[in-house]
Amino acid sequence: VLKCGAAQRMTYQQAFIDVLGVCPLEGSMTELKAAASKLGLSDIAEPEEDRDTLLQLLFSVGVENKIGQDVPAFVYDFPASQAALAKINPQDHRVADR
Repeated sequence: VLKCGAAQRMTYQQAFIDVLGVCPLEGSMTELKAAASKLGLSDIAEPEEDRDTLLQLLFSVGVENKIGQDVPAFVYDFPASQAALAKINPQDHRVADR
């Protein structure tokens, strides 16, 4: 239907590491803000104190536009803190199955 190769599957963590060079699960707020600064987002990121808000900013501005360009990309294992309608992964409580 899409006339492209097989879809790419990647964890949320791997997408961040591959695109931004920072781990969303273990990186400090300072590291996340530095990644935002590299994207020209320091004015928004620096005053931010909520980790999930910062992660969402980085994912939407820094990651989403870099993945799925050649083939569809499926991202899974989002942070557990962003699992409103998903269940926590029993093997890694830092992420949710969604």
